[in-house]
Amino acid sequence: MTDDPEIERLAERWGAPFHDEMILEASPEFFNPWGGGWQHRRGEVLFVLPRSGGLLLHRKADYPRTAWRFPTGGIDDGERIEAALWRELDEEIGLPLTVQRYLALIRYEVRLGAQRYRFATHCFLMAHSAEPLRGSDPAECFDSRVVSLDALPEAALALESLDPPWHEWGLFRARAHRLVSKLGWACV
Repeated sequence: MTDDPEIERLAERWGAPFHDEMILEASPEFFNPWGGGWQHRRGEVLFVLPRSGGLLLHRKADYPRTAWRFPTGGIDDGERIEAALWRELDEEIGLPLTVQRYLALIRYEVRLGAQRYRFATHCFLMAHSAEPLRGSDPAECFDSRVVSLDALPEAALALESLDPPWHEWGLFRARAHRLVSKLGWACV
């Protein structure tokens, strides 16, 4: 599957992820939502959280009002994916959830002129929960809503349609929505 022992261990524990790749031609605006943090991360964990009626999407206070997305959290340089998973689960969600499946691994190459940045999103299906979110940082989840699996393409389109300076960020974020929609309930 991969020559990365860390990913192999995660796959042995929670199932082999679907692999996807994206090349994104970017401008310096792409990095604005991260406030410079992109270059200090090797990737992120993404939570697909089933709730009554569908899947949880959220947005932060500084996002455009149509920028609903899956909760994510950064994997710092030198941090293990699983360590980031549990740390970010506490920060973003605040619920003691279990992983049901390692759904997908999306690898990105962000091109900014001659510069190339590699990044990965590790998508995890979490256990269903009806409990209210209790993340440790309220700024991480300003608002949340539940959408059906069938509504994920609409959420992706809203992200892809964001105006600058959010447009490229929206393209990047929409990829996971489209992928989870494509994988369907068979994987969720």
